[in-house]
Amino acid sequence: MLHIRYFASLRDQMGRTEESLETTASTPKALIAELQARDRQAELLGEPFVRIIINDEIAELESPLSPGDTVAFCPPFSGG
Repeated sequence: MLHIRYFASLRDQMGRTEESLETTASTPKALIAELQARDRQAELLGEPFVRIIINDEIAELESPLSPGDTVAFCPPFSGG
């Protein structure tokens, strides 16, 4: 099982802050495909501007996932 968190505009798009998902996805890329197949709202998760964070570390689409991981999807942030 993975714990998935959505931040800022992605949270608004998905309509939830977090969820737990039983999945066999072994990479964020596979997880995104599974989420998109299940929920049309997830289409933005695959956009290049979305940051993927696994267990508080910046990750890539092909980074490995393990059961129990927390995966966060974050849009770009700005500030000063």
